[in-house]
Amino acid sequence: MMQSNYDSENVLIVRIGCEKHEVDAETVISLMQATVSLIRAANRNVCPEEALQINVSPFVPGSFEILYHLLIPGLFLFEKTPIIASTLAIFKDYLSVRKWFHGKPQPKTIEPGINVFGDVKIEVNTETVNVYNNSQVTQNISQAFIEIQKDNSIKKNEF
Repeated sequence: MMQSNYDSENVLIVRIGCEKHEVDAETVISLMQATVSLIRAANRNVCPEEALQINVSPFVPGSFEILYHLLIPGLFLFEKTPIIASTLAIFKDYLSVRKWFHGKPQPKTIEPGINVFGDVKIEVNTETVNVYNNSQVTQNISQAFIEIQKDNSIKKNEF
């Protein structure tokens, strides 16, 4: 999760680093779908009765920087809410867990608390476990990462 010159706790920034000014459209679509799926799953764990509205800004010319604005309908755009902060924390924790297993077989499930995988210990909370064990989120994220790896022009991506 990036917080750059956009000083809002309601903004998630995803950057696709590439050498040329074109990226395969399916890669961007897959990444955006996976991001929205993960945000929605995290939000359902924080506050099932309050669905976030997720908007995106137009791409900044010459870049692949996608700004996701998370809003609770009826509240002002820059109003701070614990629901959005908690949703973004789960989003970040989920990606951290996935990073631990990058290039290794992903465990089918993980449990709240300390998990031991070989010589790696990972502590996760219940909400992150619920999102990690969500098969739709896992499928969407895995597909997005596959698409990113297939595109040789993409050198990195950041959340």
